Amino acid sequence: MRFLVLALLLSCDRPVAPVVSREAAAPADDSPAVLEVNGLIATRADLEARAPAGSDAATTRQAHDELIDLLLAASEARNLPPYKGLAPLVAGQRLLDDQFAPERFCQGLPEGELKAWYRAHRRRYVHPERHAVAALTAGAGSPGVDLAAALEAALVEAPDAERVGSRAFEPLVARWESAAAALGASATAELWTFPGVVDHPERTPPARRHPEDTQAIVALVEGQRTPVVFDDDGARAYVKLDGRAAARRELREPEVRDDVRRRACAEHTVEARQAWLAELRKVARIVALTPAPHSAPSGSSTR
Repeated sequence: MRFLVLALLLSCDRPVAPVVSREAAAPADDSPAVLEVNGLIATRADLEARAPAGSDAATTRQAHDELIDLLLAASEARNLPPYKGLAPLVAGQRLLDDQFAPERFCQGLPEGELKAWYRAHRRRYVHPERHAVAALTAGAGSPGVDLAAALEAALVEAPDAERVGSRAFEPLVARWESAAAALGASATAELWTFPGVVDHPERTPPARRHPEDTQAIVALVEGQRTPVVFDDDGARAYVKLDGRAAARRELREPEVRDDVRRRACAEHTVEARQAWLAELRKVARIVALTPAPHSAPSGSSTR
């Protein structure tokens, strides 16, 4: 199906338009012509609308190629009723939009192609294990103080201490910071996501410095916290805010199937459009004209 429009268009008899003289093709305004395709002209203004003056060579080349594509399509569209009377670049763009619109071009995409695209991009649909936690940390505190025991006692007294939930999280942090300050210790509360996104790339999350902490966090359910522990790094505890087990989403799931169909269709549409334009280039008369009226040489043909 995806090559149906392409086959129909390429099967038509398409006489190549004669190349008109530079005098006849001159634009109505003062912008010099820079490109001629099958007798249709693109001006420097058209080029600079896509690659402003001073653009690098790659950007200018891309804009030049885009103009060629539009004029190739325009040369096919000029004898078709829906596009008569339109400016060439407008007609070319509308023809491409009409003939290669994904929602129209990919109707009835075969099941085999959906499966092939899904297999080739399977990793896109694999969600790794991920845990979001609040890391509560505190410094050593005053000499002789059992910081871990004191902070644990403060958290136990907090509302909903066993399952803090989103509403009780802020009071829990406030109690942690207040209790640590009363014991002469500095305290912090930071959000971390692991494995995966590191919210503070310049620092190492506490749970990564202590593998046993990671094991404790994985064992929690949302809203629970670990006991307070103390070592050379100070006191710390973790509140689990969110957790997701590793999983692979399958093609049979409606959301996955829709996503695969949309992405596969977009790829096939681009491929078909490029193939059609490539065929047109083989028989087209494409001339790159002088960029300025008094420059020399007068022009150079790409064919």
